[in-house]
Amino acid sequence: LAWRAGTGDLRGLAAASCQRPAPRTWLVGGSTALGASARLVLLNPGATPASVTLRVWGPSGALELAGAPEYLVVPGEEEVVLLEGVAAEQPHMVVEVTAQGGLVAAYLQDSRTDGLVPAGVDLVTGSAPPATTQVVPAVAVDDGGDALVRLLAPGEEDAVVDVVLLGPDGVVRLPGAEGIGLRAGEVLDVPLDGLEPGDYTVVVTADVPVVAGAAVTRVGEPEEEGDDPPVERAWSPSVAPGTEGPVALPGDVPARLVLGAVPGPAASTGSAVATVEALDAAGAVLERREVRVGAGSSVTLPLDELEGGRPAALVVRTEDAHLAWAVVLDAGDAISVVAPVAQQGDAPAVPVTVR
Repeated sequence: LAWRAGTGDLRGLAAASCQRPAPRTWLVGGSTALGASARLVLLNPGATPASVTLRVWGPSGALELAGAPEYLVVPGEEEVVLLEGVAAEQPHMVVEVTAQGGLVAAYLQDSRTDGLVPAGVDLVTGSAPPATTQVVPAVAVDDGGDALVRLLAPGEEDAVVDVVLLGPDGVVRLPGAEGIGLRAGEVLDVPLDGLEPGDYTVVVTADVPVVAGAAVTRVGEPEEEGDDPPVERAWSPSVAPGTEGPVALPGDVPARLVLGAVPGPAASTGSAVATVEALDAAGAVLERREVRVGAGSSVTLPLDELEGGRPAALVVRTEDAHLAWAVVLDAGDAISVVAPVAQQGDAPAVPVTVR
């Protein structure tokens, strides 16, 4: 799923992996502040209707939604909910989507304008469920842009949170990013100021379960002399380290694979290992390459350096439970992140007696 626009309110690049239907999805991103739109899309690919319940948190805690928080998504159809209509004036938010009766796929289109000037667009996809450690890969920082981490402790206990970054030269600790007090139920954006340009992996640790995501913004070139410059935005969800599998690369936008090795017990070499397969549009393997990532660091692999040029898809395989990765689509003034989708476990066996 991807689109790119050079003009208009939705100027920029928005892309995401196809989402697997699930009973619960955490969407860490978006805003309904003045000039922002949060368009929630619910899709039901199954054969039975799904009853979907929304919970939304903002800076002041859990929100009382305008109207009923439940939506019926019929089989083979999608339901679109404009969150600014049910949870207005929230500068930062987290959404929990819970489905009963069937499984749904969910994503959030986050778009913003500053008056008549585009101020960023991207798709927010599902982050990992609440946990005491969250890993957000492929946070691409450049000169003049901003980066942040969004946090929520959705339970009833306050959290103390540490945020560190894994860069090409190792662990980066930022002033004010450790020992953060996070009140239960309140969404908090933590700015990542002072970073050198580069690709980072964010590691969040807390004493109670939290959810996390990250965003970067970039300032583009104005359409005409004297105009305000447009802003582009890219959201990165947290992922489960050790996830392996395929990811499609939409369009022909320059792309790079970013891999991060979370510090902890690793292989005897002190590095995490992944095998990267580049595929063409027909699924043929163009190149197979082994990539090593030192513990506590991130490695970037530009995809146009692979044999055959930029591939149509990647398959990343790893046996290391500390390795996290995603792909950055980067056209300079347009950027988005395509994250892997966790593999679905085997369905449990259920005995059936026919009478």
